[in-house]
Amino acid sequence: MEKKQRVWMTTALGVAVLVVAGGVVAVLAPAHGADATQLTASVKRGAVSSTVTADGTLAPAQETQVDFAVGGTVAAVDVAPGQVVQAGATLATLETGSLSAAVMNAQAALTDDEDAEGDERTAADTTTASSAGGSSSTQAQTALLADESKVTSDETALTAAQTALSDATLTAPVAGEVLQVSGSVGQQVSAGGTVTSTGSGSGSGATTGSGSDAGSATSSVGTGGSAANQGFVTIAATGSDTVTADVPEADIASLTAGQTATVTFPAAPSVTATAKVTSIAPAGTTTDALVEFPVVLTLTAVPKGVRYGETADVAVTTKSSAADALSVPSAAVHTVDGKSTVTVVGKDGRTTTVQVTTGIVGDDGTQVSSPDLHAGDAVSIGTISATTQSTGGSGTGTAGTGRGTGGYTGGYGSGGYDSGGYGSGRGSAGGIGTGGAGGGGTR
Repeated sequence: MEKKQRVWMTTALGVAVLVVAGGVVAVLAPAHGADATQLTASVKRGAVSSTVTADGTLAPAQETQVDFAVGGTVAAVDVAPGQVVQAGATLATLETGSLSAAVMNAQAALTDDEDAEGDERTAADTTTASSAGGSSSTQAQTALLADESKVTSDETALTAAQTALSDATLTAPVAGEVLQVSGSVGQQVSAGGTVTSTGSGSGSGATTGSGSDAGSATSSVGTGGSAANQGFVTIAATGSDTVTADVPEADIASLTAGQTATVTFPAAPSVTATAKVTSIAPAGTTTDALVEFPVVLTLTAVPKGVRYGETADVAVTTKSSAADALSVPSAAVHTVDGKSTVTVVGKDGRTTTVQVTTGIVGDDGTQVSSPDLHAGDAVSIGTISATTQSTGGSGTGTAGTGRGTGGYTGGYGSGGYDSGGYGSGRGSAGGIGTGGAGGGGTR
């Protein structure tokens, strides 16, 4: 949600404290007249920024789900979640007994058929030379073509058997961090494939961290082959992370690709990252009448100490002024008929109205400029009435009550203060008395 400036005031007996969102503390200066106190704040110099905030989850920019291209029984698993692997590294292997036998059989068939082809070719050559193109020659050529076809088929079968044997070893197609292993030794798996997807922001579901010191995790073991909709091993590209945040429709118009953002993690308060908006969904999703748009932010550096799937809070800077801009709390700016002014309070308490040009309305104040306004000047953000107590006037206070105790005259009643001020009275000895009405005054 777009941040709005908030102001808190606490008053009691003529003392007031003002806190403006962003940590600005107002100073209370007496106004001219005994019945009011001036609330002031200092003109600040620095960048004025407006942000849109939302939350999402941390995910790798790219995930690769790797699966065996051939079915079989898992013989070994060589990696674990949290392990960093290089492209080509062995991830797991299947039992290869039947696959090796298939290669041997295919090789033997090829050898036999190649021998038969050789014999048939010699016979065909001899027949052709002796019969000068007769029927015997034609039959010999037909038999040779059949043997050649067998050899070609055998070569194809041998290649397929060798590929299957090679596919029994699952290797990493990319370098990265193992997020999840979805199988175990002895498990039967069916042939699958390798799928690469970009980070969705919904979290990879893995519990491993994106940094080297993020900790390890446990694997999730499926049954009857790789778990549904995931490979035998899931690898995250460790070069980039993303956050996909759902931004309400009221704020989405403020966002554009390329805007910078600050990312924090509630589970790791000390970790902060920077990011840029890389894509904004063209269509929103509606949940309980709330329309939100998924926005993908790519982190400029991979954070350490956090885990994929953790909640990430993002603050996207939508507007920002120059670093030397002047700003005041928004409550200090008064606009009438298109002209904006602030009230400058001098050290002697005297006030001067200064016309200003306003700029960005930020999270912590409004950008202003004027040749008559300088950093450090005190500006009014309002006044409060001083709380006073009076014994005169025509007001009537709430009567106080007191309870007496043996040996003492009744205690003083605690008169409530209202528009008439404090009431007080003395009860009779040993009993309950009613205090007299308080004098007039203002609260």
